[in-house]
Amino acid sequence: MKSNLAEHFSKVRRRKDITLAQLARMMGYRNISKGCRRIDRFEKFGDICEELLVKLAVALTIDQQTVARLLDEDRQRYFREWDQWAATPIRPSIVFGHIGGIGWSELLPKDITREEAEQYASAVAKEKNRPICLVLSRRLSILFDADGNRTSVSETKPGEINLPYIRFGRRKVMLDLEAGTMQPLNDPQKPGPVQVVTDFGGTRLRSSFQITESKPGELTINIDGPFFEFDDDAPQPEGE
Repeated sequence: MKSNLAEHFSKVRRRKDITLAQLARMMGYRNISKGCRRIDRFEKFGDICEELLVKLAVALTIDQQTVARLLDEDRQRYFREWDQWAATPIRPSIVFGHIGGIGWSELLPKDITREEAEQYASAVAKEKNRPICLVLSRRLSILFDADGNRTSVSETKPGEINLPYIRFGRRKVMLDLEAGTMQPLNDPQKPGPVQVVTDFGGTRLRSSFQITESKPGELTINIDGPFFEFDDDAPQPEGE
């Protein structure tokens, strides 16, 4: 998703005739190439952590009110795009289970009614003696227990997915062992700063992934990494 925030920061940097390397030095990076990579990724894809966003705003003298306004614009656009994505019809399916985002499912006929889908899902749950999830749309899913009883109806909110998936960076991919397929979910990417999850007290493990759909239902995944990242004030290994 295009980011107003990233685009504004990039325009300000270019208007001030500041190179990526100069900006990295202004932000206090000792490893200039690492700083350039982070800034460049933000300007191109909008990916940024909260700490980096603060440093960038200070270095480019962009006030907090502007940052807040642009973040809000990105969020409002995200909500609109997510609503459109969630309203796009999909083929109903039954999810039997999943392990680590890899699921087992069965696609139902496109023209099946909700009542027919619920009856079928209930019968399958009872026959297999296991809880299952009936996914009617990107918004609506219904859970059945092992006796075939409907236990709950849930509706997703922006950012939520009612199908098992594996995350590659900010991309989500659904792997179905039963059907033997791998499909990108193509849901809108949530804007704004993100927190780095894999953090070891100043040292982070990061991998980047680029996913392309070579043809319908077939993905090519290019993995770059993993890399260790170190805070500038943390001890660095030889050559960092």
